[in-house]
Amino acid sequence: MATNGHDHDHDQDDPVEHAKAVKLGYEHRDVDTTSIGRYGIVLTISVFVFAAMAYGSFVLIDRLFHGQTPGARQDAPERKKLPPPPLLQSNVTADGDMIDLRAQEAQRLGGYGWVDKSQGKVHVPIDVAMKRLAEQGLSAKSAPVELNPPVADAPATEAAPQ
Repeated sequence: MATNGHDHDHDQDDPVEHAKAVKLGYEHRDVDTTSIGRYGIVLTISVFVFAAMAYGSFVLIDRLFHGQTPGARQDAPERKKLPPPPLLQSNVTADGDMIDLRAQEAQRLGGYGWVDKSQGKVHVPIDVAMKRLAEQGLSAKSAPVELNPPVADAPATEAAPQ
């Protein structure tokens, strides 16, 4: 049957060889190595062809846009310059700044001072404010409380009304 010596039905012609192959658990007619080899060659050639096509498309696109960045147009105005990045603070200066901040907070919470002298608004120590609130309570028509009232430039040592 075979003209090239690689006939896949050769084992069927020789019952002794076929019986040996079955006994060993391997039959040559189950695996068609020629088809697998052809498939591998076609797959390899296809990969190279598609890679060449992709490279050609990239070259074509690059020539069309003359090296422009994606989304950029030649007639588009220049983009505004971005602001500089934030300045980072070292641990040495951060420690001193935190100490100053805590001191300002403690002074604000524990002392008297003007919030707005023209309107007669003052701040009082937190413990005094809590004591007065507990004694007087909140009225239904009380004025809204400012969460972050502006700090006046007047020093806190100036006497505020009590």
